[in-house]
Amino acid sequence: MKNTIKNLMMALLFMVVINGKAADGVDLKVNDQQSLVVEVKKVETGSVLSLINSNGEVLYKDRFLNEKNFSKVIDFKTLPDGKYLLIMDKEFIKSTSVIIKKDDLVNIIHESYSTIFKPCLKIKKDQVSFYLVNPSEKYIEVEIFDKQGETVGNLKSRDSVVKKTFDFSRVNPGDYTFKIYTKAEKFTETITII
Repeated sequence: MKNTIKNLMMALLFMVVINGKAADGVDLKVNDQQSLVVEVKKVETGSVLSLINSNGEVLYKDRFLNEKNFSKVIDFKTLPDGKYLLIMDKEFIKSTSVIIKKDDLVNIIHESYSTIFKPCLKIKKDQVSFYLVNPSEKYIEVEIFDKQGETVGNLKSRDSVVKKTFDFSRVNPGDYTFKIYTKAEKFTETITII
């Protein structure tokens, strides 16, 4: 049964990776006026769409609340030549598309598209389940700290699906911080044990 579930997870993972664009629901095009046309189908409530320049400045940001679909034309005429990132930040996935503007031409660099899977923590009584999809099987590390900054747990893995349950039955109630390091990103989440 355990192997069946793992195989099912791997098949689902494979489908998500192959259909990266479908996973984030973002469709990008450049129109005749050299503006970026962004369409999002099946919008996930709470998702954030951002356009960021090469200096890290946010030029456009929209948080989705109750929309089912979303469409936006982003005018690049007033923007200087350079590299721009369009980021769709969902609950469990963060995808990034690279857009280059040069000499009044806007190009989507499809081969630079990337998807990062975010960690998931579920608390059930004094057990904390950790999940992370790691399709590239890169090294990941999880460190858990108490409110004094002392390490109370850790995990290192290269598995394609990282799944671990941490037992908090022998620790004091309070806040605990999970720091998750992947090749591309660092995540920090705080949980409360009652």
